[in-house]
Amino acid sequence: MDITLFKNYAEALLEIALDENKVDIYEKNLDDIEYLLSDELTKFFDTPFVSLDNKFEIIDKYFGKLVENYVLYFLKILVEKSLIKYFKNIKEQFDHLANVSKGITEGIIYSPFELSKDEFNKITEVFKNKLNKNISFKVLIQPDLIGGVRILIEDRVYDYSVLNQINAIKDKLLKN
Repeated sequence: MDITLFKNYAEALLEIALDENKVDIYEKNLDDIEYLLSDELTKFFDTPFVSLDNKFEIIDKYFGKLVENYVLYFLKILVEKSLIKYFKNIKEQFDHLANVSKGITEGIIYSPFELSKDEFNKITEVFKNKLNKNISFKVLIQPDLIGGVRILIEDRVYDYSVLNQINAIKDKLLKN
């Protein structure tokens, strides 16, 4: 499926969120939906053997009191258009566009292991001060780094990994 389609749906929802001045609330609503939207429920919403009315009843029952009305309508549109299986992709685009609208720079922390909340907060604070920007990081586990972290912000890599240090030593030794 084309990323442009995901972006178009995300932009449409973001436009409503901005008009309603509820971007943070919509982000939370989408997080809640993502948490509750199991593979089985996604398959149920995507099957042609269940009527659209029945699907909408389930959406109203399980999500009606949990999310804003426009988010509920958005969810129904995704089900109606058979795009619910791409919910995570659309949500990812929404989150990115929401960050851009709030002036938040996105970054990725690559780590060989899960970071503690304290480690994550320290890294975030250091780069927030270093770059003088609000930064939203996601963490991706990359065991081959051995130790340390590699950080990607706006196409710039800050590599503090043990793997990078080993490679630097290897390069030095090979030059001599």
